[in-house]
Amino acid sequence: MTRRLGALAAAAVTAAAVLTGTLSAGSADAASVYYYKTWRTDGTLAEQFTPTPGNVVGWIYGNGTTVGIVCQVWSEGTVDGLPYHVWDQLQNGSYVYDYYITTPAPDGQFTTSIPRCQVGD
Repeated sequence: MTRRLGALAAAAVTAAAVLTGTLSAGSADAASVYYYKTWRTDGTLAEQFTPTPGNVVGWIYGNGTTVGIVCQVWSEGTVDGLPYHVWDQLQNGSYVYDYYITTPAPDGQFTTSIPRCQVGD
């Protein structure tokens, strides 16, 4: 419950910042959170407890939803039969598969402006 409330609060802050123009997609705030949007989903994107499929902790609904990324990590886990291994850790601590986020790097590669997650993050 606490994790879901934290995710909702983070989403509300992010949405307010984007709507008021204080942050834009692909920008970072003072806490080094990088904002991008969801895309290429079937309308839902699973938030995972770890950067592997099968441990869903929540859902992001709709393409075009803004998410705040704090770092990226390489993982053995892939999704939907795709060959990519980059995952994004969100502000709330959950992970999403980078293929479904509008980060600027080519599919399967790290975005240079987003830091790598430290082991244990």
